[in-house]
This record gives sequence, structure tokens and C-alpha cells, in this order.
Amino acid sequence: MTQENQTVPAPRLCPRGLAFYLYYFAKFMERELISYFTAGRNFLATEGFLFKLKILLDSGRFHQSELQGFVDAVQKSQWKIESLHIKINDVVDDDNSRTIALEFTDSHKNEIFHLFYEAYTTISLYYENSKYFPDPLTEFHNFLSHMVSAWAALPGDKCKFSSNVQRGFNHLFRGALDIYKILIIREIHKASGASLNKLRQLRQYECATIGKRHDDYAKRLINAYRKLFFEIADGPDGYKPTINGWVKLRKPLDEEAQLS
Repeated sequence: MTQENQTVPAPRLCPRGLAFYLYYFAKFMERELISYFTAGRNFLATEGFLFKLKILLDSGRFHQSELQGFVDAVQKSQWKIESLHIKINDVVDDDNSRTIALEFTDSHKNEIFHLFYEAYTTISLYYENSKYFPDPLTEFHNFLSHMVSAWAALPGDKCKFSSNVQRGFNHLFRGALDIYKILIIREIHKASGASLNKLRQLRQYECATIGKRHDDYAKRLINAYRKLFFEIADGPDGYKPTINGWVKLRKPLDEEAQLS
């Protein structure tokens, strides 16, 4: 099965739409901190934020009513989020919003997000009976936490801003790598000697380049593990590898996903 990855064009992002999204996630985190020890982390809601960010980056715009509808759905799910109905116009600074939006529309960082999103949808299709996946969603949650901290550091603390942006996208990088490693382990019994040798070389390269990584390193390494997974789990076009074998593709995951 051929799986060629195409470069994702950088979106024309509405800064206020992104600010609105980050603001609602910040309020979500506040509530989660209060409820974490009694209700645990709300992974279903975190997954919803992942799908909503994909919509935002693909469309370039995000209306308050769209996210409000999502928040209303979250309120009816595992536990309620309180005090979210606040006017975003009272807290959004346009200059700061434009600054943080530039990070999301940077072509390299935008591609890292889409590679993470593709990895997440791949593992979701593979384990088709699972509701969500805590480990990669924790990485995504940490990514957004850093982006909120970066946004909050503006306009004065540029060092804190840059540090949080870098750390945030590193979480997406690690999350995508971990997903493909999990999938490769699940399919390793199908691997040929050549594929096993590629995996050995890839792990050696990854270990040898710690601390020596350049801008293209993350996407090149993610794509290398991604390519190796589909090489090992090779199957007919139009089908997906799952834990139970090859199944014909249905609608994309984000079209089927909804809060219950």
C-alpha cells in the first residue's frame, strides 16, 4: 500500500479565532485542575480540542459559536466545565493574537501538527474499537498548555514565549513518534529482515542525534517511522491496518468522532 506524505500548506489563520480557541482551552485547564483528583483527566474533551484545532488550521477561521457548541457538548459529557461563558472581546489583545498565530502558521510547525494529527488518526483507525488514546492526548494537552503559556507571556517576556513555543511543538513530535513506534511493535511479527534492519538503523540514528537536531529533523524522523510502519503493515489500497487485520476504509475519523 502506497502511503506518500504531502507537504501541508501553511494556513491563513484568523488570529482572533486562535485566541478564542486558546482562551477556551485555558478555562478548560482551570476546571480540569480542580477536578483532576476526583474525576481524572477528560481525554474525550482533549480529543475534541484536537479535532477543533485541525478545523481551525484548515479553514483559517473559527467562529465563537462553533467552539461554544463544542463546549456545550463537553458540559454534557464526563463532567461539567464551569464559568466558560465569558466574552472573548474582554481578554483578547490583537497584537498578541497575531504573534501567537504566526507560530501556528509557520510552515515547519504547521507540518509537525499535521503529522501528529495524521499519526493520531492512524492509531485510532488501527484500534478501531477504542474510544481515545491517553498517551498521545496527554502530549497534545501539554502542547496546548505550553501554547497558552506562550500567549500569556506576551508582549513582555519574549524568552518565555519562545521557550514555551519550542517545548510545545516538541510534545507533538514525541507524541507522533511514540504512536508509530507502538504501531510498529504491534506489526513487528510481519517485518522482513530488511525492515528489521531499517528499524535498527533508525533507532541508532535517533539515539546518535540527540542534542544535534535541526529544523527538519522532527518531520524527517516522524516520516521515517511512518513509512516503516506502512511498509511492515503493507496491505491493499483502500484498506486500513487494524489489530484484527485489514478493513476497508470508511469516513475519516474526524467526521465520525463526536462527544457522547
